[in-house]
Amino acid sequence: STSSHSIRLSTPFATLINSSTTSSDNPTSNNFSLQRQNIAVLDFGSTTLDIIILNPVYPEEPLEFQRMYLPLKNKREELEGILKTLLRSYADYNIRKFILSTKSTFFSTAKETIEFVVDSITKFIRKDNVLLYTIDGEFISVDSAIRFPEKVVSSGWRALGLGLWEIMKKDALI
Repeated sequence: STSSHSIRLSTPFATLINSSTTSSDNPTSNNFSLQRQNIAVLDFGSTTLDIIILNPVYPEEPLEFQRMYLPLKNKREELEGILKTLLRSYADYNIRKFILSTKSTFFSTAKETIEFVVDSITKFIRKDNVLLYTIDGEFISVDSAIRFPEKVVSSGWRALGLGLWEIMKKDALI
């Protein structure tokens, strides 16, 4: 089951994307340059997959947000078909970069979780078009994520926490 929402994004993704000023497209860089092409953020959880489509010019206002119920521990073999359908459904958004994050280790180890996510995505997307968000607030390449999976697992929770912090600061709730 899926749900689609209109949300205003206030997360480190929006901040990092908006403030990125490097001119290099080096996938191992902490930042990366954008040429005004849409970006998809896929956040894998143990029971949900969230996808956010962003225009880098206005990252705080997503073009689309969707949450899918997807218990990966029980539906591991179904992910490939789901991703294929999902990515086709967003083809009109002209997505050029994909940012991946995870909310948890949904398999026995961080390595198994990250390898599974990366292997699933790179069946459909060239790995040089994929970056992973780390718990340190950086973007790293697929190869770096495979080498250091503990830096990537649970990065979605960090983004959520920092996003809530930004909202609280703006709304003077602190």
